[in-house]
Amino acid sequence: MGYLDIAFLIFLVVFVLIFFRLGIVTAVESFLSFALSFFLSSILLNPIISLLFRLGWRENVQTPLAIYPLLLILFWGIIFAIISVLYNPPKTALSKILSVPVLLIYAIFLAFAVSIFLPQYLEVFGLKDRIGSSLFFSAFDNKEFVKSFRTRYLGSLNPNLIESVVVSKEDNEIILLKFEIKEATSTSSSAAETFDLINKSRQTASLPAYSRDKNLDVLAQNYAETIAQTKYFGHIDKDNNLPSSRAKKAGIKFDYLGENLVLAPNISLAHQVLMESQSHRENILSPVFKRVGIGAVDIGRNGKIIVEEFSN
Repeated sequence: MGYLDIAFLIFLVVFVLIFFRLGIVTAVESFLSFALSFFLSSILLNPIISLLFRLGWRENVQTPLAIYPLLLILFWGIIFAIISVLYNPPKTALSKILSVPVLLIYAIFLAFAVSIFLPQYLEVFGLKDRIGSSLFFSAFDNKEFVKSFRTRYLGSLNPNLIESVVVSKEDNEIILLKFEIKEATSTSSSAAETFDLINKSRQTASLPAYSRDKNLDVLAQNYAETIAQTKYFGHIDKDNNLPSSRAKKAGIKFDYLGENLVLAPNISLAHQVLMESQSHRENILSPVFKRVGIGAVDIGRNGKIIVEEFSN
């Protein structure tokens, strides 16, 4: 049992004790308020985000992930306060006893809601490994109905609620990054971390390690900076150049060339997403490629652009 399990158990115990004292009516009122807050937050999420951007909020891929839980809490509190004022019956012993099954259902519902968001927050902000594993959330997160809810419901509201990562799925796909990029800083430490993760994955697959190629490094770094400048995210750049065309212009000799692109909040999540994609995983674990070049650009709150260039 990890720190998250202990913290959540304490929260549930305190939660149940508080509402047990308040009785069944208050428990039902709070439960209904929480359910209604899901409905209202879902309807108003994108209109509120659009309004914030028009008022000058700096757009980034993590905005929906921050705004949605805030809306849940806000509406939950407002609705519960209104209902409590309208109907506040006396608390009796029978009322407290009857509240027990309602509180159990409520606690399960809360656990479901937290399991939807918390792992995503920890992963996006690079806290998952620091805080430690959770038996409860690991078990909950692997349930099919949780995965289905996250994909079909949250993903339909706003893709960034379930994925704050940008990755090119097709070779000819071009994604125009819509958020503002005021600062783009080259980061050699991120490139080095990426290189280490790539070779660890190859070691796990019993493959020889890649060697770092300076010419491919320059190619990758230049393209990472180009993406940050033009905001054209794809293997085909703004001038319709393919990876092979950019490599030839840079004077790089190759028989085979591969390219991975990803924008993510942190390096570990970037590598995880690439390894979960078949085409990107094939580049990382290719028995043909021998060399790799890595470019990394930090674009502030929107994360890091990582370019990986592979060659034989």
